[in-house]
Amino acid sequence: MSKNILITGCSSGLGLALAKLYIKKDYKVYGISRTRPEINDKNFHHIKCDLSKLSRIKKTLKDRLREIGKFKLVYLNAGMLGPIEAMSKIDIDEIKEVMDLNVYANKELLDILRKTEVRQIIGISSGASKNGSFGWGPYSLAKAGINMLMNIYSNEVPQARVFAVAPGVIETPMT
Repeated sequence: MSKNILITGCSSGLGLALAKLYIKKDYKVYGISRTRPEINDKNFHHIKCDLSKLSRIKKTLKDRLREIGKFKLVYLNAGMLGPIEAMSKIDIDEIKEVMDLNVYANKELLDILRKTEVRQIIGISSGASKNGSFGWGPYSLAKAGINMLMNIYSNEVPQARVFAVAPGVIETPMT
């Protein structure tokens, strides 16, 4: 199996840390984000894509990811927190924006990845998916969605281990 890793949301936070870690371990890292992280290494390949633009995901990434063909590991990490407010005060369009990036973009990526050779796909979840803390409504809802999405795809992509992981509280620009 190739030593290719795919990481979404690689420009900051957990995604950036994962990219740097795997580069040090001599993996070939393919990072997807809107902005290129400050990584200058022969083993890092940036793929510019705004995952919040759902209609562009397959157009932008399908051929490129299939061309790469094999991934040892994929981290579906890109996400956003959204507004911190009582759920009753949050507009449905603001919730939809969080769901688009945190859930539906991952569905589009999973559909593309079904046509590649992948050993393991990890969706980044959160304890918020179960806690439903005040003010974190859209994020909690989206992370519960990613848990179920990964569960569903674990049954539809038998050639890969597909699951969600909640890494715990991490100090990142998002938080």
